[in-house]
Amino acid sequence: VGSIPGVGLPGYGPRSTGLAMPFPGQPLQGFSGIKPVGDGSYWVTGDNGFGNRRNSPDALLMIHRVRPNWQSGAVTVENTIFLSDPNRVTGFPIQNEATTTRYLTGADFDVESIQPLPDGSIMIGEEFGPYLLHFDAQGRLLRVIETTMDGETLRTPDHHANLIPANPTAGVPFRVRRSGGYEGMALTPDGRTIWAMMEQPLFAPGTNQPEGQFLRVLEFDVARMAWTGRNVRYRLEQGATAIGDFNMIDERRALVIERDKGEGAPRPEKDKERE
Repeated sequence: VGSIPGVGLPGYGPRSTGLAMPFPGQPLQGFSGIKPVGDGSYWVTGDNGFGNRRNSPDALLMIHRVRPNWQSGAVTVENTIFLSDPNRVTGFPIQNEATTTRYLTGADFDVESIQPLPDGSIMIGEEFGPYLLHFDAQGRLLRVIETTMDGETLRTPDHHANLIPANPTAGVPFRVRRSGGYEGMALTPDGRTIWAMMEQPLFAPGTNQPEGQFLRVLEFDVARMAWTGRNVRYRLEQGATAIGDFNMIDERRALVIERDKGEGAPRPEKDKERE
């Protein structure tokens, strides 16, 4: 335990992270989605685990309520909720299928965005489907909501219903990129509508090319727990390839964090030589 130093991506240094693996227990990793509570605390969600489905079957999915101290830089974790499916809502086998608690892991879902609803339940945007996942206040799964747009069910290559075809020359059809689902999800101030935004552009039907330099944003009716059928297009700025998060500011405006494929600016060679 703790014998392997953790480093950043090799193309950028590599730089030390100050962490060492294997971890003693469940790490509290970086946050993917965030939602202000209104009292100085925030609901946040991590990612699917350790990077992808294959290496994350022992990474339990969880959300946290945290309170940052902006003066000292400290962050207090006030509450942690582990996500679970004790009532077998998923409809497909999960990693902890044979357990009573049926805690969900990074091999089951890739959670990315979070919005607490007015009734105390929690909606989470996910990327393996992509799905909207509806949980109660204790983190127990209530619904798995497929993504539909213009009469089509949108899937990633990691969708749980995808099957490997018998013909090796046949592919698995999908329009949502791997890790291209609901990275951002915004709730209107009245709590009635969720706008769910794809992280990356969809593929054009039947191709491996993006349909355009824009992201689809789908409208979801909270009261009916159903898609309205309406979607809009969010244009990415020049150089941007994806978004990191998305939240409403008021009933008409939202804040979107765009990003490129980098990890910050590489250090100049002269700085490396001094080290």
